[in-house]
Amino acid sequence: MSSVVVRTAALKPKRRYLQFSIATMLLAVTVLCIWLGLQVNWIRDRREARKWLEVRDCAADDINYFVCGKPCYRNAPWPIRALGEQGVSRVILYETLLLPDELESVERSMKRLFPEANVSRRKTKAYQGRRSLGFLLLAEKRGSDR
Repeated sequence: MSSVVVRTAALKPKRRYLQFSIATMLLAVTVLCIWLGLQVNWIRDRREARKWLEVRDCAADDINYFVCGKPCYRNAPWPIRALGEQGVSRVILYETLLLPDELESVERSMKRLFPEANVSRRKTKAYQGRRSLGFLLLAEKRGSDR
């Protein structure tokens, strides 16, 4: 009786769930690394754009106060949100602070870098110097984090 059980167990083929070659694995890892590199480059470009906006005294707000009067945060697109990037609710470009020929290209690049944000133009600033609405909102958020 025991010899019959051993024989049937020996005749069953082993199940191999995932079978792939080393070349397939290397190709999959390469594609994953290229995709991850593109996402990290997008994050780096977003951070450089925020610095560029800050130098030119424009605004990129993290907080959107237009929803029921409460602070409402917009999420970054999922690939970069998974890597820890925060969303931006709006980007304000002041026409008086930017050159007329660069305004169109800057607006296009901001829409590409911040697809979740509302990119808008304004003729003049609400306040003089670095006391614009965007910087006041950013200062409030940074002050509350500490």
